[in-house]
Amino acid sequence: MEVLVVDDGSTDTTAEIVKSFAQKDSRVSLFQQSNAGVAARNLAIETSKGEYIAPIDADDIWYPQNIEKQVECLIKSEQSVGVVYSWSLDINEKDFLTGGFYNSTIEGEVYKALVYKYFMGNASSSLICRICFERVGGYNGQLKAENAQGCEYLELFLPIAEHYQFKVVPEFLVGYRQISSSRSCNYAAMAKSHSLIMADVRERHPEIPANIYR
Repeated sequence: MEVLVVDDGSTDTTAEIVKSFAQKDSRVSLFQQSNAGVAARNLAIETSKGEYIAPIDADDIWYPQNIEKQVECLIKSEQSVGVVYSWSLDINEKDFLTGGFYNSTIEGEVYKALVYKYFMGNASSSLICRICFERVGGYNGQLKAENAQGCEYLELFLPIAEHYQFKVVPEFLVGYRQISSSRSCNYAAMAKSHSLIMADVRERHPEIPANIYR
């Protein structure tokens, strides 16, 4: 296991904290760049050596057995499976549950289901096979330039779902933090991001019924 931390232009003591961990544990590495947004993950993906890649946002939490159970699920799955996701619970600034949760049981061929709804819930709930990135590329950095951040995760998973199947670990193993400063609370940017992605889907897949987009 390796832990690759991308400090994307932070203004706090993130770098110093990560360096203190890296000095004690060779599996931890720090990378620094400035304000690439969600696409900052591409730097870690390109540098990583593992067969599986599990992204996590800075403010979210993996509960202790999340990675273990996701890897176990992938190992037991057919080679056609490229993504495993876990259930997640909404948490606040103090790690307390807020009542929100994501517990989808959607598996297999999920493309149309993803168009209808981002059933995985958040960006920190998935374990992705490296071959998926090699086939479809990484996160789209252009959305940030268009002030349309927020749906980069959906945009990544849609082409993956065209080629690979998805599996779910039906357990609450991720804490998804909801605070007012979260990117997901910028509704205007999120809406623009979603509209751009759906426009591309409509063009690529005219066979999908129009009622799915409602």
